[in-house]
Amino acid sequence: MPGTTERRTIQVDAYRSPDGRPACAVDLSTGRACPFLRVTGMCGTKDCCAVVLTSGWKGDGLPATLSRDKEGTGYLRPVAGCPVWRS
Repeated sequence: MPGTTERRTIQVDAYRSPDGRPACAVDLSTGRACPFLRVTGMCGTKDCCAVVLTSGWKGDGLPATLSRDKEGTGYLRPVAGCPVWRS
């Protein structure tokens, strides 16, 4: 007998920086961050989105690397395709 499929919706907090722009986190020390935010890397670290995948050099889906504003010292910004911020 085949299994069934059920559609579920989860609630995720969305964050904005003080200037009102979408952000992946507003305070990492208190856990005010997207649950999909991941840090990866072997030689250094990269902030990544665990949901949005890019195509890797072997065609594998790799987590999309997030960028920061203010020349790399500001808030993490969602990548294109972010399920939290897509309209």
